[in-house]
Amino acid sequence: MRAVCAAGLAGAAERLRTPVPDAVRAGLDHPGEAPEASAGYFDPPRDSVTAALRDLRALSSWRDRARLVREHLMPPVKYMRGVYAPGSRAPLAWLYVRRLSAGARKWWRTT
Repeated sequence: MRAVCAAGLAGAAERLRTPVPDAVRAGLDHPGEAPEASAGYFDPPRDSVTAALRDLRALSSWRDRARLVREHLMPPVKYMRGVYAPGSRAPLAWLYVRRLSAGARKWWRTT
């Protein structure tokens, strides 16, 4: 949570042009320690593949990693119907193919 607090405080100080006491900044900065998992969100990856790999590495078990991969590849039916075919009776297989073809280009595109 130090990284989250430090980022929020830095953003507020910049926007409000308010100085932050050195003691406060020092209390949030712990050089030499391993970065917190949440700190990675302030240095976003440039593409979705890198972001997904970072998310996989952050999970502690293979079961959780498998669940994340499954959720990316095969989201729940309710989600698929709501996003890709609201009010339609399109075959579910077609919706997954449509999602895969549209999403493949986005996954490798850098921001």
